[in-house]
Amino acid sequence: MKTAYTMFERLISDGKKETDRLIATLESESLYMDYKGKSYKDEDDLSKDDMLNLDKALSGYANTEGGVLIWGIEKKDGVLGSYVLIEQPEAFVERLNTVTPGRVSPSVDGVRHEVVFSGTDGGVVVTYVPQSESTPHRSVGKSGQYYKRHGGNFLYMEHFEIEDMFGRRARPKLGMDVSIRKVVDSRPDPTYALTVNIFNDGKAISQLYGFDLEFIDKLVAGVPVVTNRPGMRNGAHVVDGICTLKYRNGRHDEDSRPIYPGETIVITPNNHKLGHIQFKMSDTQFDAWKDFELGYKVYSENMLPQGGTVRFGNLFLGSDE
Repeated sequence: MKTAYTMFERLISDGKKETDRLIATLESESLYMDYKGKSYKDEDDLSKDDMLNLDKALSGYANTEGGVLIWGIEKKDGVLGSYVLIEQPEAFVERLNTVTPGRVSPSVDGVRHEVVFSGTDGGVVVTYVPQSESTPHRSVGKSGQYYKRHGGNFLYMEHFEIEDMFGRRARPKLGMDVSIRKVVDSRPDPTYALTVNIFNDGKAISQLYGFDLEFIDKLVAGVPVVTNRPGMRNGAHVVDGICTLKYRNGRHDEDSRPIYPGETIVITPNNHKLGHIQFKMSDTQFDAWKDFELGYKVYSENMLPQGGTVRFGNLFLGSDE
């Protein structure tokens, strides 16, 4: 549920439908998203401009919070305009995969290049770069620079920022996985269950952690964990019609447990602080709420809060039956 990866998954799953939406809504470049056309002025399949754009994305996104670079869409003044489709997008992806490991030092783990869609006139490609724990990353191309992502731009890192990254101690890096599964196919209102996992992709143990997750209040209004106590640490807090599920793990809690690097723990339904969150929902309700954007935020000591949004309809998995 990291913001950059959520964008990447949406592009891969929705394809041209999602890029059409980006263009129709004139969605601007942001901290997590950039647009680039491919240059064909050189005979090489990746021009100098292409290499520089790749270098900036690899270094800049890895040194900050990760992001996606969409190849094949034209922009003007940071705002989308129209498609400038990539010729032979599959071959373009192969070439990106070949050159990526050697474009920055140290190389960035977890980079992915995928075809968003492809047709007779060309296609669109997306590059996903995760936030890195091995910062800082420097371009080994002609620029030889350390980049960072700031707003909708890639900027040179200041000397003190580079020094800070070299001296940075290991930190936890928590994220959330949220899913909904049908558990009882009772018509007309099947029963669904919510699952929340917390994972640690960092290099340090997380002892104090928690999350906030917005949910549709009508679905959890009857769940025993719901309360209106503003100072609550665990449960659901409803304000102005918005239900926020809250979880906090304290160092001195009786059932407190750390999250080790590379580990994932299940908060609900296994943890008694939130218990089992189940709800009934009709097909009509699903259609009405499937595009509802749920905000989330995950916390840990020695880590800046990480958050974003996810569509309610994208959380649903297959049935248990």
